[in-house]
Amino acid sequence: EPTTVDQNSITSASASIRMGFYRDALQLVAEHPIAGIGTGSFRREFRSRPGGTYQAQHAQQDMYLTRLHNDHLQYLIEQGLPGFLLWLSMIYLFIRTIGSYLKDESALPKERLIAFSLFLGIAGMAIHAIFFFPLRNAATGSLFWLAIGLALSYCVRSAGNREIILTPLKRYLLIPLLLLITLFSVHYITKQAIGSYLLKQASESISKSYCFAAKTFANNSVEAADMDIPKAHVLSLIYDICPSDTATEANQAMERILAFEPNHSRALLIKGDIAYKTGDNLTAARLYEETLRVNPASIRAYLGLARIHHEAHRDESALLMAERALEIDGSNQAAREFLDSLQR
Repeated sequence: EPTTVDQNSITSASASIRMGFYRDALQLVAEHPIAGIGTGSFRREFRSRPGGTYQAQHAQQDMYLTRLHNDHLQYLIEQGLPGFLLWLSMIYLFIRTIGSYLKDESALPKERLIAFSLFLGIAGMAIHAIFFFPLRNAATGSLFWLAIGLALSYCVRSAGNREIILTPLKRYLLIPLLLLITLFSVHYITKQAIGSYLLKQASESISKSYCFAAKTFANNSVEAADMDIPKAHVLSLIYDICPSDTATEANQAMERILAFEPNHSRALLIKGDIAYKTGDNLTAARLYEETLRVNPASIRAYLGLARIHHEAHRDESALLMAERALEIDGSNQAAREFLDSLQR
């Protein structure tokens, strides 16, 4: 029989997840209250120490939260208290300015109606930003600032009772600026489109087990538009499914990922496997331990450490690692076989 979905439970779970994000992220406010962590640093800093419940879940699944689902709180985290107060001040000044304009009887009624409509859109996005990230989305974020500019333009015209006229000098300065912005936007969008196309080709190639093509497309995708979360996921998956002919090639691919996301558990694990296969057990053990710090549920990391301890004749430690792997997944065949071999 078809099952029904409880919308209330979905809403409750969504709210709980968001509160978990906020709780885990508040430690960043406590650590960087004044200067903040810097614009665009949230993803990396949120994952730098996966001690919180939701931080750990994202680490285990190689999922990376790039936006906090609360734009206002993210401003506080990234820009610190001074930046957050400036943000609140801007909102307050805008509300006060637009409110004064809407009360101005000398303004044309149709223009006040347009300004009020713009204000409603801005207010809606600001309220939505308490639970989501519309201001950090390229489409809605652009509309937010454009709406503020349009609304304030009515206020300026009302205050001076005249239209804004650009002088020839301002016009000649504005046109090159808009041209540069347009060229940059076209260049950026083109790069992203090429990178997305190549990444799609890489995903399709790996699904058909075309390893060489998948690696070529994935590496070219990174070259075209730099590393991002989807590329890191696909590139690590490709080198996990299709081991490289040379350790250097695979290490370089994983280093690209770790330069972007230092706590990418699969990339750390793959580097650990490479080090183990090349006989560098000391480096392999360090990488497996780093993997477990990020992802305490990594069975392969526990088994890697178990093998290293066994080869160093530390069978008690090897036994402990194998048992921990089975605690995570009691049906794991590799862990069961290794444990049986130790107990013989």
